[in-house]
Amino acid sequence: MQQSSRPLMRSIEKYLPLLALIAFLPIMILRDFSVSNELRYLSIADEALLNGDWFTFTNNGVVYADKPPLYLWIVMLGKALFGQHCMWFISLFSLIPALITMRVMRNWLVKECPLPDKGWILTSQLMLITCGLFLGLNVFARMDTLMTLFIVLALHTFFKMFRGEGNFKTQSFLFGLYTFLAIFTKGPVGILMPLLCPLVFLLYKREARSFFHYWNWRMFLTVVVLCGAWFLCVYLEDRNTDYLQNLLFHQTAGRAVDAFHHKKPFYFYLIQIWPNLAPYSLLLVGIIAVGMFKHRLTSDTEHFWNATIWTTFVMLSLVSGKLGVYLAPIVPFFVFLTAALIRKFPWNGWLAASVAFPAGVMVLALPALVGIVLFSDLSYLGQPFFYIAAGIFSIAGVLAIISIKQRNLRKALNTIGFSILIGAFAGGFSIPALNPWIGYRDLCEKAVELKEEKGLEHFYSIYLRRSENTDVFLGEDIRQLDNQKDAVNQIENLHNTVLLLPERQIEKRQSLKTYLQGKEYHAVGPYRIVLL
Repeated sequence: MQQSSRPLMRSIEKYLPLLALIAFLPIMILRDFSVSNELRYLSIADEALLNGDWFTFTNNGVVYADKPPLYLWIVMLGKALFGQHCMWFISLFSLIPALITMRVMRNWLVKECPLPDKGWILTSQLMLITCGLFLGLNVFARMDTLMTLFIVLALHTFFKMFRGEGNFKTQSFLFGLYTFLAIFTKGPVGILMPLLCPLVFLLYKREARSFFHYWNWRMFLTVVVLCGAWFLCVYLEDRNTDYLQNLLFHQTAGRAVDAFHHKKPFYFYLIQIWPNLAPYSLLLVGIIAVGMFKHRLTSDTEHFWNATIWTTFVMLSLVSGKLGVYLAPIVPFFVFLTAALIRKFPWNGWLAASVAFPAGVMVLALPALVGIVLFSDLSYLGQPFFYIAAGIFSIAGVLAIISIKQRNLRKALNTIGFSILIGAFAGGFSIPALNPWIGYRDLCEKAVELKEEKGLEHFYSIYLRRSENTDVFLGEDIRQLDNQKDAVNQIENLHNTVLLLPERQIEKRQSLKTYLQGKEYHAVGPYRIVLL
């Protein structure tokens, strides 16, 4: 029976990227752009296309040097190709890099850490693509998986140089190219990981003197020349040094020493790592921690992956600005180092518990959803396909627990991983019902319809988070009232206007609620469109 299942497992492993693409496709097609960052990227891209800018960006006229150009170019390309921003197109540049990263790490694992049980090759890839942080980044319009791919390629290239594989000169240029592309995707962390992780590894190997053998003039020249060309283009387009200073100093030292955004305490990632690696957190952290203390790391690959994890973890913890998503580049190393080490651990109760616990949580998915819908203000989650997805999770949790009782850890992990993919596919068909709570597309489309129907002149907003980016859907800039001043005094002066605001802000302010009584309005999700 085991022999007959191997061809099937090899086929599944071969087509796993395609299966993942199919699983996430409904979400990629049907989901709205989130308010927090995605909509802002669209607005910046629209502004850049309008102004003819390629290297210096603005967000509603305000300098935006937070992100390098590469990802914004992708957003601009989508708008140029399709005449509008398509979620499926932009999301591909999150999912495809994640899938390529999965394959690079898979090949690295197979070559450097031969596994007696080949089934772990499939399981490790499945865990990566379905674990907390990567699961979300697969479909969000962000540059993190793209940066992660370039960092993984850079570190893999260094390791091949260390092992003496391939043409050293060619590898040196590639090392520099991948490092630059990581910088060009998201900034300084793109150079810090390729710089610090090899250094710490070489220190461990007592070969620190050879550091500049790898960070050689070819590698360094590639990074310097390409960065110099980028900075020159910024200067030529901006014609002054303001944007360049912001890019070089404010976005590096400013974020590292005393962050102006996302300032968090040093222990932030000690907490954040658990949801980021869920549902495999206990297994991944536990295997690596025990493997270190019991000296189970034996190969250079294992030591390098381990050095990459903890060097990056400490480095990010020392930086002032922190977000959970910044841990993305170390997730592949967590997963694949665990796959490399797990063969060295005999079956025991702790291993069983590390997988049985998340499986038990999954069993509660369906009853939890029913309870949330019935007894909270989140009744909009009561969609048919969400119930189907929750049912899939609950059944998978039961099956995973059965596999644990049979001492088949890998089968339990596969059950959890595939249920996440199947659940994502099923639940994706109910995503449109959530879109009014995710983004502003439905709100803005209704507002435009009402403005044209009633012959009104302007769009205004108050208490609406990041409403400046609604220009993507409204086709014009929205006028923002002052959130710090009395809302009624400001609204009284508006005429021939479409006003957008959150319903909860009306409920919190009795004077505003009283004033708006009798005014024509339309509700869209958690928002109200008032016609004045």
